[in-house]
Amino acid sequence: MIRSKPKKSTLFSLSLFLILAYGVGIWTALTVPSSPFYWYLIPIMCFITAVIITLKVLWGFQTIQIQGDHWKVKHLVRSDSTFTSQDIEWWKETEIKTAGGPYRELHIHVKSGINLKVSLQEHTEYQKIIKRVRSKYPKKRIKES
Repeated sequence: MIRSKPKKSTLFSLSLFLILAYGVGIWTALTVPSSPFYWYLIPIMCFITAVIITLKVLWGFQTIQIQGDHWKVKHLVRSDSTFTSQDIEWWKETEIKTAGGPYRELHIHVKSGINLKVSLQEHTEYQKIIKRVRSKYPKKRIKES
């Protein structure tokens, strides 16, 4: 059985950023109550950014379990979904060269409309998932142009 979830380092860095964004927003709102109007843009922007990133993290958090031909995707906020390997319509692996090394991401599209995105830098067990997909479903691969 393969179980892929977000890496602890990814969750830690996002949590640290959110704590800082909320903290700066609260601190700025409390320390500049008699300042001109444009000083209130700092806490407003911090709160908007923090709320958007919080919602994105909660919405995108997923754990993927693969056992045999059965795939189960558990979400933190959304409902869970299950499918079999026959339901996979296509998959592709994207690689982007960055200064810190290549960023690799696996996209899997399922007939029921489920889109999975698993990346090497953000998820555990990426290598096992890509190895399984390459060996079991090579004909469903879409080549990047």
